[in-house]
Amino acid sequence: DYETSLKFALKAKKLSVAGSLTMYRAIACESANYMLAGKQKKGSRIIRKEMESIFGKPSFLLEMMKALISSGISYENVKDVIEEVESYIYETQWEKTRRDSALMGELSFFAGNYGKALYYLERARDKGNKNRIETNDPGFLLKLSYVYYSREDYSESLEILFSLGKSFSGIRPVQDAVQSVYSYKQKGTGEAIIE
Repeated sequence: DYETSLKFALKAKKLSVAGSLTMYRAIACESANYMLAGKQKKGSRIIRKEMESIFGKPSFLLEMMKALISSGISYENVKDVIEEVESYIYETQWEKTRRDSALMGELSFFAGNYGKALYYLERARDKGNKNRIETNDPGFLLKLSYVYYSREDYSESLEILFSLGKSFSGIRPVQDAVQSVYSYKQKGTGEAIIE
């Protein structure tokens, strides 16, 4: 229900501290609600106005984009906004945290740029505990697995899925499907071929 969601977003914006991360996330949610309700121009105007005010804070801008793309909005509806943010983010130099790298990877993933997504998601992954969910978010690892799969690096994708499957039994069918595709591409492990 977009009306209820919009009320919550407006209330969060009103109650949050001016210039805070919570406020910017609430504004992104407000914008997304308008866009999802069919008021594309109004939603776009709101997000663009706030983007202009925080162009000096790339981490805040990334958090705002995360809220926007997590809303379920389609890439086509926010393509111009995403492209503008990407061109700014990728050209700006600042001390990036693991979180910033992960958000940059998610933004690239959302835009369908899997090469950049792989680069930034790998930078965000805890290398010492490569596929452990104690130090890497499971959703993050699943996204990384998909990026590897889309680039036909099946062994890396399967390694991540295997690690996730230890804690989440629902991953097993996905792992089996990727294994089947990998076997088909390798032509010769003796496993069933799916066409």
